[in-house]
Amino acid sequence: PGGKPKVRLRDYWDIIKGNRGLQMLILAASTDKLASTVANNSIVGIMVFGIICGNYAVSGQISAYTAIPTFILLILGATYAGRMGQRNAVTVFSALAILFQALILAMFVFGDPTQIGSNAVVTTVFIVLFVLRAGCMGVPSSLVIPMIADCADYELYRTGRFVPGMMGTLFTFVDQTISAFSNTIVGLLIATIGYTSVQPSVDDPLTTPIFVMAMFLWCGLPILGWICSLIGMKFTPLTKEKMAEVEEKIAVLKA
Repeated sequence: PGGKPKVRLRDYWDIIKGNRGLQMLILAASTDKLASTVANNSIVGIMVFGIICGNYAVSGQISAYTAIPTFILLILGATYAGRMGQRNAVTVFSALAILFQALILAMFVFGDPTQIGSNAVVTTVFIVLFVLRAGCMGVPSSLVIPMIADCADYELYRTGRFVPGMMGTLFTFVDQTISAFSNTIVGLLIATIGYTSVQPSVDDPLTTPIFVMAMFLWCGLPILGWICSLIGMKFTPLTKEKMAEVEEKIAVLKA
């Protein structure tokens, strides 16, 4: 296209209102971001590993094992997205993340999490599930930026307006807002189980309210976030076939 039209403040609402692909990506990305930020909160880590497992040091040890396998899974996810489309990749890896997170939850509910770090079999099973969950969780997050570009292309296809900078600004705002809001959510929820003036400590005894709240924050919220991602990908118009049509029209506009 020739020139870039000026974007007014009210155009933000017009584009969000009319661009279904952008709406669904905001739903998927924001809920994923909120859930993962809450799950990775240091207070949640203390509750899970320090109080429930009784071995806070094991969290750092396990995290050290996840870097390379997670990177490999991200490469596989990017390869899959290139072949099958980003929408399909987010759908598949979100579903897999739900599966592995549910298995971890079952391991904590029906097993003995205090054996993580001391029992070789239990520790190995947990590390495998943790690595698979971390890798699958990372794939949808890694696809947000290229999907933002798809939303910008779809807006050009839909209205003739090319506003990639506006898309980036919008998602930066959402990302920063969600990151700040996550600490508030954790603070409010742990206050409901008695932590109104102090934070959980590794020396605190394990109680049923602590266990339930930790599992909700660490497992429940991520699962809800991935379910929202599945809903968003179900109703987004930006399928692989649609993006091929979008690219064809953009090529004609440029020509």
